[in-house]
Amino acid sequence: MAGKTTTKLGGVSNHRKYLISSKSIRSGVEGSWTRMLEYYFFTFSTPRRLGLIHPAGKIGKVDCIAYSSWRGRLPYVGTCFQIADVLARVRDLLAEHERCVLGVMDNCSLLLALARFAQQAGGPNKLRLIHFFHGHSYGFDRGRAEQVYGAADLWVYLTDRGYEHDLNRYHTMPCRVQVLENGIDKSSFHPLGEAQRGPLRERLWPRHSLKFLWVSADRKKKGLDVLLAAWPRIQQAYPEAHLKVIGGYRERQEGVEFLGYQPNELLSQFYQTTDFYYFTSLCQEGFPLSLAEALCSGALCISSTLGGSAHVLADDGVTVPRPHMVSAWVEATEKAVALYRANGNRNPFAGKSSVRFKDLDTWCHELEGVFASFDPPMGAELAPPPAGSAEPDRAIPPVPATK
Repeated sequence: MAGKTTTKLGGVSNHRKYLISSKSIRSGVEGSWTRMLEYYFFTFSTPRRLGLIHPAGKIGKVDCIAYSSWRGRLPYVGTCFQIADVLARVRDLLAEHERCVLGVMDNCSLLLALARFAQQAGGPNKLRLIHFFHGHSYGFDRGRAEQVYGAADLWVYLTDRGYEHDLNRYHTMPCRVQVLENGIDKSSFHPLGEAQRGPLRERLWPRHSLKFLWVSADRKKKGLDVLLAAWPRIQQAYPEAHLKVIGGYRERQEGVEFLGYQPNELLSQFYQTTDFYYFTSLCQEGFPLSLAEALCSGALCISSTLGGSAHVLADDGVTVPRPHMVSAWVEATEKAVALYRANGNRNPFAGKSSVRFKDLDTWCHELEGVFASFDPPMGAELAPPPAGSAEPDRAIPPVPATK
């Protein structure tokens, strides 16, 4: 059973700011935050100011504290066991440090448990809690929302749109709020010059084709089935159309090439050589990284506008406000092809998107800045909450089984 001792590497005992992840950042799961955290802990050149608490032991020279990854056969038992082990690690930290700032990665159950623990350990004078939310909105009822938001000292959204959605829904959010958009690996995802792009297109795509790309983990909410239902009508209008699907398989379909999983380091060449990119999500995405990467690579994007997708696309592509409808994708494709051809078979939005998104180094600095917002002024101590303030009385419910 892993994680019963604190792993001290590279002076981790000097840290008092930690990210807590429910997954190992080297777990093989390539989510957007996993990739950005890998960059922060393995590539970011500036001396890192954050430590890591995650369900694994030593990872290279990364400063980390391990907790158990055992979950058992029953989700409730596993979740409670894991939370208890995290609390044990935090208790050890507070024995070493005067105060700590912890960033919880999208885990409300753990956030609530840490808030209860913080009250017992000395309140905000000992422990500050940041919650990094990776989606658009949890959809809590108002009572539950006030409990969860009240457990955090700072709630971090991916977009202003997500914050505004929840503010309009709940009205009461008893915590500070900040927005930290995802960072883009601009060293990989950028437009190619024609001297590079031409030969690569010849190698990856059928000659003289209209090139369309779809990339995602193939879950029903990602909308691939809706696109494939629209595809016969799209190909009837454009017989030269060719669609590559990365991340999923289906039965053989004319004009569609299913490539399955592709390593992340190979994705950029598909984004850089396609004419069009489909983002067909049927759910409220937080900050769709694949859409941002396609925009930065120069693809003409045809995208759902649900959740944070509208924020990421902005005015730099063709919108699909009704993504659940097959006809909407046919009509949006017709509009995109017309714009493309009217611009001499070039993306009329090319070059606009890259400046809107931050690179990974900027994201890393801003991530540290979120934690630094709790630094006391030079030479000052963190003052306890004023007498009569609501902070010590905020009601933290028992730890739930799931988020």
